[in-house]
Amino acid sequence: MSVVAIKSSKAREHFSELLDDADKRPVFINRKRDKYMVLPTHFISRSDSWKIKISFGYDDTEGERVYFTKNAVFPDIIGWGNSKSEAISSFSEGITELCHDFYNNFHIYSAAPNRQQQIMPVLRLLSIIVSGGNISELIIEEGKN
Repeated sequence: MSVVAIKSSKAREHFSELLDDADKRPVFINRKRDKYMVLPTHFISRSDSWKIKISFGYDDTEGERVYFTKNAVFPDIIGWGNSKSEAISSFSEGITELCHDFYNNFHIYSAAPNRQQQIMPVLRLLSIIVSGGNISELIIEEGKN
């Protein structure tokens, strides 16, 4: 059996059934020359194959140590704090803000060359956010499992 994309007119006529089918497997829709995929967020948010790996740096200032995060996928998001857990919390807030901005301006972000590698991670994070999950569970320290 091969994968078949249904026509968009059929998808509109049978939208409820399409969503029921998509709960079991991805549904592909043909519209003009474009192909679309309908997939429930729980398929993406349940996947354990991807974690956000961060490492830490720190600055010692006036007897205090201030931690900051470093990340290869989202290098412009840096979390700060007086402890590693505060830095992770700050990083989570920054990632959440980026995901919302990415979603609101998807046509711009997804076309930007420096954001191409972020599309799938952002979609995974958005699927967790929209499902009420906690994205900090995806954040792990580099070298730890």
